[in-house]
Amino acid sequence: MSDEPVFNDECPAADLDGHEYDYTRVETVRSLAGLIAVLAGDAAIALAAVLSFGHLDANQGMSVLTAGFTSITAITTAYFGIKAASNTADRAIRRKRHKGRGRRHGKSAARSHRTPQT
Repeated sequence: MSDEPVFNDECPAADLDGHEYDYTRVETVRSLAGLIAVLAGDAAIALAAVLSFGHLDANQGMSVLTAGFTSITAITTAYFGIKAASNTADRAIRRKRHKGRGRRHGKSAARSHRTPQT
């Protein structure tokens, strides 16, 4: 029996100290924490851009606003892109873990590893 925790949706996992936790809940909290961090960063950039707009001339103010909103777009897009890739990888691993067990046995496994003869 392995000491590694089991990560799936059906049962809680236990860490090395024996504390049980639910993997789905851990992922939910991790996602919310990331989203809050992104939103806080976006709000700080927007606030800085808007507050500096009144202290600059029109051209400089537009440059600051453009740079601020470009930064917000880049940060938000990166977060959602990484999150989507992470979710896809997690689903693929779980699907392979649940459906892929015992699949490559017997004659089909021997046929798939056969090399063509010339």
